[in-house]
Amino acid sequence: TRFNQHKGLGLVRDVFTLDVMLKLEGNAAVAHVRYPTAGSSSNDESQPMYNNYPCGLALAHNGNLTNNDELQNHVRGLHRHLNSQSDSEALLNVFAEELRGQLDARSGARSDKIEPEMIFNAVKRTME
Repeated sequence: TRFNQHKGLGLVRDVFTLDVMLKLEGNAAVAHVRYPTAGSSSNDESQPMYNNYPCGLALAHNGNLTNNDELQNHVRGLHRHLNSQSDSEALLNVFAEELRGQLDARSGARSDKIEPEMIFNAVKRTME
């Protein structure tokens, strides 16, 4: 499965031109329209954020995380690289790590099948 992505700063009609839309193939999408409130105003801070660990994950988040510095330090402590100062990217990486833990805990071996309960448990642990 391939995740097609297009992000940009500005008005939706200016970022998603007809040419761009014709190149975005697929039957599902994650969209986010909001100015960045954490980090800087660059394309790297634009959402949705994407992470390919432990599988393809995308996240769009409204709001400000008050513990962004703590989350970013936690993620870097896991030897993971952050591409931005976005609190949403840090949150996505923490969730990804929790989901990996759910996958690893199943039968003590790595599994590729993700069950809804595993996602709910990963969300719960992310929020702790």
